[in-house]
Amino acid sequence: MQGTLMQIRLITLALLGCVFWASSGCISRIEIDAMKDEAKALRQENTELRVAVQRIAAQAETMDRQWYSEKYCRSERVEKGDKGERNFRFAAKIAEFIGEVAATVPEACTEVNLENSMTFMRTQAYANAFFRPTESVEAMHVARREYLLDLLAPKRIHPSTRLLVLVQPAEETEASRRAAVQLGEQFKEMLRTKIAPQRELRILGPHLLPCRMRKEIYRIFSGPMDVTLPNEPKEGTPRVRIWLFLTDC
Repeated sequence: MQGTLMQIRLITLALLGCVFWASSGCISRIEIDAMKDEAKALRQENTELRVAVQRIAAQAETMDRQWYSEKYCRSERVEKGDKGERNFRFAAKIAEFIGEVAATVPEACTEVNLENSMTFMRTQAYANAFFRPTESVEAMHVARREYLLDLLAPKRIHPSTRLLVLVQPAEETEASRRAAVQLGEQFKEMLRTKIAPQRELRILGPHLLPCRMRKEIYRIFSGPMDVTLPNEPKEGTPRVRIWLFLTDC
């Protein structure tokens, strides 16, 4: 990636110098246009490399969370001793959160103690995406769609697997909350029909996040795929955020 950036800088410097001297015959118009095209292609390559690095880092995080899930949430028996007791409490906390969220009204802000529970959910495999308020789920960045395909691969789906969809509205208004839930429903349908059509998925939600929890969410979720990708709405602009959690607890 550093090599690509260096190439862009060198081409930029060459363009600046040669455009200055173009009138005296330093370089032809055709050559200048060709260099501009090459610089544009290198910038595109650089963008694609950044996205690829984010995807690889996110996949590594998913494997780490999968290890947590296998270690803490798939055992059918509780081991004896302090370690087993800690494992049981860990799994029980996530299971309690899932149960409480499932019992809430989807269109209402979740009233459970979400900050602590989301810290536990952070150890589970998850994906997310950002949308402008007027966008449909079809606007999802291709890298996030490919990440979902990997997250919901057959090897990751077990009889104990449950999926939880959470949405955060663009604004704290009734209309924005309804729109966020509708987008969450589109997202849920996409999972069933396009991402994993051959698998029977148990999906809870979409459920709304508490209305005033942006700072806590930003602090808890700071992984490679928690930052915006090219052409996604930036932090501080109106946007809907969707999470998909995969858990066996």
